[in-house]
Amino acid sequence: MSTDTVGKKTTSGSAGTMAMHYIYAWQFTAPQNGIITKVSVFNSGDLYGSNFVVGIYSDTGSNYPGSKIGQATEVAVSGSGSWFDSNALSVEITAGSKYWIVSNQNANINNNYDSSGVTKYASLSYNSTLPATFPAISNEYARTYSLYATYTLTGSIGSKTLQARENY
Repeated sequence: MSTDTVGKKTTSGSAGTMAMHYIYAWQFTAPQNGIITKVSVFNSGDLYGSNFVVGIYSDTGSNYPGSKIGQATEVAVSGSGSWFDSNALSVEITAGSKYWIVSNQNANINNNYDSSGVTKYASLSYNSTLPATFPAISNEYARTYSLYATYTLTGSIGSKTLQARENY
């Protein structure tokens, strides 16, 4: 099956920090039907022994993160200048629908960003389980951090073919 990504796959841009004990959210519109299998986050600084967790949230219809649809397992960060991938994520997305990639971390993660898009964030102590709904916003700014979601493309014909094979 074919895969694609949504988000910022480059490490160019200004240096910034995703601060510890904050929850961050970045909106995207699904370009195609698919299943998100991982989220990758870039760390540009020296960071050892810290963790982060990512998930996918629905959109409330008002360009605000709503309910958690799925969450990956906790990721240990060790090193610098590296991409760190989430695990055990399986979230179905529908072409044209809005979603949010959400992250919470127990240490400052140095990351690069472009001054475009919208990042929403709120104060939230780190927990390896993301909340069921996104908390009230404490702030927002125009930033797109170096992080992206990978998804496997699906479609009605492919899904029907897969279902027929599963029934054998």
